Order: sequence, then structure tokens, then C-alpha cells
Amino acid sequence: MNNSLRFPHLLTCALLEDVPTAQKTAFLDRCTANFHERPTTFLTQGQLWRGLFLVASGSADVTFVASDQNRYFVVGASPGDALGELEAVADRPCAATCRTGANTTLLHCDGVLFREYFRFETFQRNVMRICYDRLMRDAQRLLVDNRYTVEQKICHCILEATTPNRSAVARNQDVLAGIVGCSRQTLNRALGALRDSGLIALKRGQIEVLDREGLRVRIAMGKPAEDRGRIDIGESGFHPVGETRGV
Repeated sequence: MNNSLRFPHLLTCALLEDVPTAQKTAFLDRCTANFHERPTTFLTQGQLWRGLFLVASGSADVTFVASDQNRYFVVGASPGDALGELEAVADRPCAATCRTGANTTLLHCDGVLFREYFRFETFQRNVMRICYDRLMRDAQRLLVDNRYTVEQKICHCILEATTPNRSAVARNQDVLAGIVGCSRQTLNRALGALRDSGLIALKRGQIEVLDREGLRVRIAMGKPAEDRGRIDIGESGFHPVGETRGV
């Protein structure tokens, strides 16, 4: 079956926004679909790669190895997200490592297909919009890191990791504590408080969001008064359910 029929939701992904339907269909059908039953690394930091990947189903994590040799989580990718497109444009080595979750299907667009479509102005615009959205996400995270309390950071991370349609996030205390910048003990106390308030449920290996708006209110109540209501919480995931983390 053609990719455009197997994964019709990709016809509305950000990479193909406003591209004529016939060209969208042709693009998806010319990509190579690969199913990964187990977590698999498909882009490696520092290695040169041509083309890009689209997450068709499942999830992927993006991590970065810093000069201290520690691996840091960057962001998670969900169905419809593109990975590797900036390196394809810039002809630069991979800036980070990308690893699938379990039971994930990727569509691979090779360098030839990418260059063919990058000639189109709308496709170029979409690639730039993806980059812009990432810059905005990083700016938001800088504000979170500098101004939010530990509990606010945890609420923000949980909201980033989930969507209204995907309410559970894989629970890895070491990773979440590292992102927030607190000890596991502090993390557990904060998660327990959110659970006792009815905002989340703590299940085996998972955090399930019960009240998204309540988490947003929890963040807003902890901000300085002049900031309340000004910060938009993004919906990009950082670790969808279905992957056993290895970082």
C-alpha cells in the first residue's frame, strides 16, 4: 500500500503545508517506510546525512551529547514531525542523535528527493517554519529555566510531553529530574503533590495527565503577577509513551 494511503495524516503535516495534493501524495509515496519494533538510532550526532525522516507512527527522541560527555534530552518527535531537514539544507553533520521509540514507523526522504522538492518555494517556507518553531520553543525553555520554580518546570515538561489526544508520558525519573534540574527526591515530592491535587495519575512507568488546564493554572499561579497569562505552553512532546529510554 502506498505511504499516502497508509499514513493519510501525513498529508497535513507541517512539512507539506500548502503543497498541492498531487505533490504531497507523490512525495510521501516516494519515501521509504521502515518499521522499528525496538528503539533504533537513525541519526547520529556528528555524522553527515542527506535527506530527512518523517515520523509516520510512534515516536522518536532527540538527544545531544555535550562536551562533558553527558547525554541531554532535547525534544521528542510525534507523528508528522520531520527530523534531519536542517542538516540536509545546510549540508552539515547531524547536530543531535535521533532514536525511535518502540513500534515506530519512519518515512525516509533521501537526498535526491529532498533536493527535488526543496526547489519549490512553499516547501522551502515550510522547512524554515519548522526551524522558526524550534527557535521559539528554545526561547520558551530559556524563560522556563530562568524563572520557573521546580513545580512549574515539572508541569511545563508534562504539558510539553503530552497532548489532549496523547495524555500519558513515559516516566523516567532520572531524565525528568535532569531536565528540571532537581534531585529525584524533590521530583517525587512534586509529582506526589500534583497527583494529590488530581492533576496527574502516577502509573507503573507512566505519568497520565488528568487535568491539562489545571496544570496550566498551577504554572500561572506560581508566576510573578505581571507574567500571569502571558506564557503559552507548547504542545510538542518530549517522550511519548511506547519507548524504553536508554539515556
